[in-house]
Amino acid sequence: MSSQNNPLLDEVTSGAVPQHRLVSYVPILSVLVGIFISLPAFYTGTKVGGTLGLSQGVAAFVIGGIILGAIACLCATVGASTRLSTYKIIEYSFGKQGAILINLIFGFSLFGWFGINSALFGESVLQSLGLLDIHAGSTSLYIIIGGVLMVSTAIFGFKALNKLANMAVPVLCLSLITLVTLSLNHYGFKVEATENGTVSFGQAISIVVGSTVVGAILMPDYCRYARTLNQALIACVITFGLAFPLILSSAAIPALATGESDVIPIITALNVGVMGLVVVIFTAWTTNNANLYSGSLSLAAVFTRLEYWHLVVIAGTIGTLFAVLGIMDRFLPFLLLLGVTMPPVAGVYITYHFCFCDHQYSRDDLGTVQAYSVPALFSWVAASLLGYASANEWVLLSTVPAVDSLLSSALIYGLVKKSALLIRSRAA
Repeated sequence: MSSQNNPLLDEVTSGAVPQHRLVSYVPILSVLVGIFISLPAFYTGTKVGGTLGLSQGVAAFVIGGIILGAIACLCATVGASTRLSTYKIIEYSFGKQGAILINLIFGFSLFGWFGINSALFGESVLQSLGLLDIHAGSTSLYIIIGGVLMVSTAIFGFKALNKLANMAVPVLCLSLITLVTLSLNHYGFKVEATENGTVSFGQAISIVVGSTVVGAILMPDYCRYARTLNQALIACVITFGLAFPLILSSAAIPALATGESDVIPIITALNVGVMGLVVVIFTAWTTNNANLYSGSLSLAAVFTRLEYWHLVVIAGTIGTLFAVLGIMDRFLPFLLLLGVTMPPVAGVYITYHFCFCDHQYSRDDLGTVQAYSVPALFSWVAASLLGYASANEWVLLSTVPAVDSLLSSALIYGLVKKSALLIRSRAA
């Protein structure tokens, strides 16, 4: 649904992106890099790098990026081919009613992470200001300010994400280069691990992939704007194959040099308070914009009477309120559990696209889609349970639970769907 009164608020939610809204890979790449230069990425880089050392850490970043890139390219292919959001694509594979449950889970999870990142933003801003001897306000105040900033841009959809990324990405890239340069100048080039940990190389790859796989499976939300499939794939390959490993490495090098494993202590050690504040603001802003954007698209597929920007305002307000009240910390284990249920959805819609749909996603086709797809729902439940078992190390497959659940859902769905079609054809 689009806004009839204000074209600035006109985000494509219910149909294919029109031809005049399509862009090259450059705006998509800018948005994606802005999303993945994030505080969680910094924590991942410092944790893995500090535990494994630089050489093994960089190897884990590169291999993890390759795995994520492969997943992202498959998902981007579906988005660029159909020009639909992830949540409309889900309706074709899961059925119109079956997709409601899936989209509600996606929306709830993304808005939950918005709340958690907002709380992290408020705490980090307060600490960064303290480094500048500015002792004003409280964590709650900065959570609210951050929430207003993020909602005020997310309501304008993809075009606002692009404009924000055009401003934030150059600043963030320059800040990362500066952090690395200062750490090397002040502390020298250190490659040995600084933390005593039990994280193995395989587990490090799992951490890299698991921390970002949800972003990879939501590629249709962004790559539906690509002029061609190749443009979408270029954006994904550069993001995950090059930019993401560099981002993680840029966090690992200062961590190894300073011996610190957290962003704020690293900023303190390098005495770059102002730049640290800029990094905290922009990383949280671009990442949480993406959480609100994709989360609102998911709910727009369910609550079709509400416009996209209405959902952004409602979700941003609730997420900010929960962050201020400290409620989000109690939801973290539940959100991590929901994270196991999201990759299998991608396995189903990828398999449906390449094996069963003949690449037809018109409104007329959706009118003939059944209410529930039993093969899709069965595969999703089975693969989610397998992913949960893998996450708790009850079952050991690839050591990456998200990948285990995604691949198993694709395999199960393919077999069950094919069997159902064969039975139906023989009964006809």
